[in-house]
Amino acid sequence: FVYKMASMPDTAKDLLTRAVQLDSAQRYSEALICYEEAIQILIKVIPHCKSDLAKKELRTKVEGYLERAEKIKPLLKQQREGSLERVQCIQIKEGSKGNSYQSVFDKYLDGNVTEVEVLDPYIRVKHQVHNFVRFCELLVKSCKRLQKVHLTTGESDVSVYGITTYLILLWSYI
Repeated sequence: FVYKMASMPDTAKDLLTRAVQLDSAQRYSEALICYEEAIQILIKVIPHCKSDLAKKELRTKVEGYLERAEKIKPLLKQQREGSLERVQCIQIKEGSKGNSYQSVFDKYLDGNVTEVEVLDPYIRVKHQVHNFVRFCELLVKSCKRLQKVHLTTGESDVSVYGITTYLILLWSYI
């Protein structure tokens, strides 16, 4: 596998495209999350590059995105000063156990929460939609003033109509 931008994993490409868009729109908290997730994916790809040149090119790309992510952090801090916005990237190790939505998010959910924005590029199939609905159930139960939940996810081969219909059906049960 020789690294070329065209052969970059689609998920990383999608995340980086979204990161640049968000960065340009000065939505730094969301951009930073997308940059960080894409960087993690690309770092995992580097050992699979067959040539040293491909590895070097990919490392250079990763370093560039890391540099931009580091430059965003002070801008984000500036934006957050005086703001009540609580944004955090929570990473859970693959295969770990005991991570319920309640245990992970409980410290953020209280009677003052009115809006929640979820950035998850991987909600594409039925079980992922179920998980999102379970999270929404926790929000409704814990946040008495909740008025809006906004989900931003990646594109998929699954029809938007199908997922939307499924979400509407599941939401009606809440």
